Amino acid sequence: MNKKENKKSNKVIRDMEECFRSFHLPVHKNKSGADLDLAFTSQICNDHFCTPIAAIYCRQSEYVALEIPFIVKVPSEKLADTWRLFNLINEMMPLYHYSIWKSNNGFSLIGGMFLGGDQLSASKYKSFIHDLLEDSYLCFPLIKAVIEGGNPDAIYDKFMKDNLNFVKKINCISKKNKSKILDDVKTALAEMKIINQEEKIFDSPLTNSQCPETNDFRFSHRFEVSDDGKTLIFNLTSSLIVPNEKIPVIMELIGRLNEMSRHDCLYFQRESKRIFLLSGIIIVDGVFDKKEFEVTCDFMLFWGMKVFPIINEQMSSNESPETMIKRVRETIKCN
Repeated sequence: MNKKENKKSNKVIRDMEECFRSFHLPVHKNKSGADLDLAFTSQICNDHFCTPIAAIYCRQSEYVALEIPFIVKVPSEKLADTWRLFNLINEMMPLYHYSIWKSNNGFSLIGGMFLGGDQLSASKYKSFIHDLLEDSYLCFPLIKAVIEGGNPDAIYDKFMKDNLNFVKKINCISKKNKSKILDDVKTALAEMKIINQEEKIFDSPLTNSQCPETNDFRFSHRFEVSDDGKTLIFNLTSSLIVPNEKIPVIMELIGRLNEMSRHDCLYFQRESKRIFLLSGIIIVDGVFDKKEFEVTCDFMLFWGMKVFPIINEQMSSNESPETMIKRVRETIKCN
């Protein structure tokens, strides 16, 4: 790394540290050098848990991530129920996702964002930290209840019913600004030659822009602006439908795949029985960051090309999810 690159990296990390301090969170420098992407660590303590948090900066990719590794472990007999709960929770969070570590059945909440350039947006990063803290606080009791023997669907449904005001956030973005953002998305997609120009409807479950056909199924994108106007939500899906008898093994597979990603998150939708790849970018003051959008979209398509064929293969195979995961790792190494 030359002096100019080193100066830029140090500036990004200093800005990250200042954002943490604005939440009165401690900053512990990474002195070991063992993990070059680890910028620093911090700690969160509340009435639910006390746990470290890792602040990650991938210099080469201009990408930052946050990870909360919870101290609690998931008993082997509760893995299936916990994956099911995580699947339900992850569907609500385009910026973060929960995953279970293969090594010791611990679990973490992790999320990432591309900078879109060589500088950190303090307002976006603060929003990123705020949502991570809020979501971890709200969801930890649900996870603990499932680990202790609760039914994941019943616990999740009760949470949603009790927190409708939180889940359905106040709409604070005008229709004009929302349309402007979606028009910017259409323009960017057209320039990237991803969108089907005949597709007119956005911000709807029916919104699809066709992506290249592969393995006898098709990818499609859907884009929405969240009700509070803070997030542009990406959903990448395929035409695959999961048979009832394959749901448990697919749940495990997508749970294991989510451990491999700091950004995009897979989830299974109960109603449609389809698998979605979810992501998002933070919007500040209604401003659409084209570069961040392009990088996020490209990465999402790259990951979708890796994981959807594996999911398709799993549905017709008797091999274990662990074997499938090894194939994903091998294909990534070859690229």
